[in-house]
Amino acid sequence: MRLRADWESCHFPRRVLVVEPCWRACSRLCSILTAGEMEVYPAGDLITTVHALPSFQPNLIVAQLRLPTHNGLALVRQLQSDDSSRQIPVLLYGDITTVEERISALHFGAIDLLTEPIAGAELVARVRAALKARHALLALEQASQTDHLTGLANRGVLEDHLFRAWQAHHNRGLSVAVIIVDLDHFKAINDTYGHPTGDEVLRVAARLLAASVRSSDLVARYGGEEFVVVASDCAPAIAVSLAERFRTRLAEEAIVARGKDIKITASVGIAISDHSRQRGSAELLHHADEALYQAKQSGRNAVCFYSAADMR
Repeated sequence: MRLRADWESCHFPRRVLVVEPCWRACSRLCSILTAGEMEVYPAGDLITTVHALPSFQPNLIVAQLRLPTHNGLALVRQLQSDDSSRQIPVLLYGDITTVEERISALHFGAIDLLTEPIAGAELVARVRAALKARHALLALEQASQTDHLTGLANRGVLEDHLFRAWQAHHNRGLSVAVIIVDLDHFKAINDTYGHPTGDEVLRVAARLLAASVRSSDLVARYGGEEFVVVASDCAPAIAVSLAERFRTRLAEEAIVARGKDIKITASVGIAISDHSRQRGSAELLHHADEALYQAKQSGRNAVCFYSAADMR
């Protein structure tokens, strides 16, 4: 009873895709896993499995090694070749498995290769253990990529994403807009009202910034009171519109501290990718920073767009 209670206290997705060409065997496996409190989706071959991935979004795959046309190892290789499915653990099984097959399964990325017959209780236990391990790993990865105060992406994620966006601009001609936000007179807020209030100001600004841009844009905390948005395939006019939307919303927001409303404003700099002006993502970020400096020099609470002529 204690083991069951411990499992039920763990709240995380339990979607399991079962890949078994024999209808009777597939039905048996699905029944076992459903009784083990899994959400199960059956598939008979590799093609059906691949088509089910976007809609079902399994947390784990249990697959027969002897599949028609393509075997279970081919399925593992297919999943490993795609960024969207690479992290899905695969548990293979087969009636007779050789040492070479077990080694190959682990080499290609399967978490194990079981030999049939498999007891129902063992299968459920192995699936549960794999799901718990995956959940813990994803939680650690998310924590390593997130700014703990604001919940936004951290600087490491920003730099990697910006580099990839620049590569897409270089290879496919997709424009990239970088928007840098700096909260005006933030030190004065910390000095006057204390760091807890300053932290709340950062959280509010982060929430409003994320709500002001497109869902496809990356929003990150750059450091201190600075934030950066990386907007791929974004025209200059759209980038300016997004920045102005945030600036206006922030200026209208008020945080109460010591019985007073604290008005918050921000200065914003924008730069768009252009090979004639930049040699890489770092220089694109630098141009946005120069535009930010111009916004502050103009009196703050402003949005400025990078122009090489204006920066001379």
